[in-house]
Amino acid sequence: MVTLQRVMGMSREQFLEEFASGGIPKPPIGELLGFEALEAEPGRVVLGFRTAEYLANPFGVVAGGVAATVMDAAMWMAFYSSLAEQKLVSTTELNIHYVKHIPVSVGTIRVEARALHVGRMTGTAESRAVDENGKLYAHATAGFVVAVDPTAGA
Repeated sequence: MVTLQRVMGMSREQFLEEFASGGIPKPPIGELLGFEALEAEPGRVVLGFRTAEYLANPFGVVAGGVAATVMDAAMWMAFYSSLAEQKLVSTTELNIHYVKHIPVSVGTIRVEARALHVGRMTGTAESRAVDENGKLYAHATAGFVVAVDPTAGA
């Protein structure tokens, strides 16, 4: 909760600077999957992760849920960073199109996300998962809802 309270008190610019520099601790899922912030600006975020056997499904390719989780995180960040005020945001819908499997030998996957619609209470974003040569592995869209500050009145 300390990180949430700290983040909720930051301006968008402070948040992006801290996020991009690693000043904000990674969420536990980021630690588990090993994704990193590569680029961040209002409404646009790029996350990256290294493919590895521990991310593989029984068929020896990166599990679809790994790509889905990193794509959701990137789109969430793109939408969140586009808000004028930092508020609690939740994903309401996630739609992923897997174009091809991600071999564990691929190396680094970049997930490039951008906010598409930023409303007062809802929004949408899109993302693409590509390798270092720009080969597309998956693309996705997501919907978000803006909630009230959970720390208000605490």
